Amino acid sequence: MIGFPGSIYDAEGTSLITGLPDLTPERISLHPCRSMVARDAMSPVAQVWLLADDAEFPAIPRAFKEAALALMSAGRAILILSRRPEPGADVRDELLAGFELADALPDENAAT
Repeated sequence: MIGFPGSIYDAEGTSLITGLPDLTPERISLHPCRSMVARDAMSPVAQVWLLADDAEFPAIPRAFKEAALALMSAGRAILILSRRPEPGADVRDELLAGFELADALPDENAAT
């Protein structure tokens, strides 16, 4: 997962990047800016994105963005944690915009 501006974990806080430690309550507490990106408020968390302080949405690999949109389409959520509000808000807003765009596109498999 080289290239992601931070770290990614599953819903239980297990690192999805080999060699990185799992999330602990102490580590989570260092990232007070939190937002959940989901289709609705009751969505279970599928992944936790712990952002680097200088994270920017364009730096996130396309495969990660597509995977996040697929999780959201399946009714799951991405929990974004950051130390500063700006990186988290930027990533959250861009993921939501991508989800709204993807949701508005016609289904290629639908009968016409």
